Amino acid sequence: MISGLGTDIIEIERVRKAVSKKNFRNSVFTENEQAYCESRGKNSAASYAARFAAKEAFFKALGTGILLPLTDVEIVNDERGAPQIKLRGRAADLAQSKKIFLSLSHAHDFATAICIIE
Repeated sequence: MISGLGTDIIEIERVRKAVSKKNFRNSVFTENEQAYCESRGKNSAASYAARFAAKEAFFKALGTGILLPLTDVEIVNDERGAPQIKLRGRAADLAQSKKIFLSLSHAHDFATAICIIE
C-alpha cells in the first residue's frame, strides 16, 4: 500500500549556478553523488538537478519536509543504472522497513523526479 508520493521539478540552469558554489554542493550532495555527476561531463548539471529533485520528492513522499541533512539521502544507481535511494541517519530511521521507488528524468531545461513510498 502506498504511504507517500512525492514529485519535484527544477530548472537545470538554477542548479548549474548553485553547484558552482562548493558550500552548496557539499551541503546537498555526497562525495559519491558529486563524483557521479561530474563524470557526466556536459550533462553534469542535469544529473545534479535530477538528484536534487529526487531528494525533494523523497521528503515530500515521507511527509516530513526537509528537516534533515540532504546528504543523509544519497541517490545511487544500481547495477542496471536505475536510480535508488541510500539513506543514512535520521532519514534511514524514518523510512525504516519501507519500500522506496524512484524515477528521474531530465530534458532540455528541466529535471524531474517521482518518489513512491510503500
